Amino acid sequence: MKHPVSDIAFTPSVKAVQERLGSRKGYASMEQRGGWSDVVTPELATFIGERDTMFIATAARRRAALHPAPRWAAGLLEGSGRAHAWIR
Repeated sequence: MKHPVSDIAFTPSVKAVQERLGSRKGYASMEQRGGWSDVVTPELATFIGERDTMFIATAARRRAALHPAPRWAAGLLEGSGRAHAWIR
């Protein structure tokens, strides 16, 4: 059986937390329907190519708990005359 792509993001530990917090049922339903796509279509590539903003997410262990740290960055490449904005 092929594993859903969401298994990359939703490790067994994450699924346990989802279960504890009550969101696992919804994600399991999505996975049973095939989950989300792992294919970059021409339309998606065009959409991404038109963006000048991005999201970056990292995670760090603090006191044995995993803390996600999403960041948003806007602006064009250095030298474009536009400042970069970072929101934490």
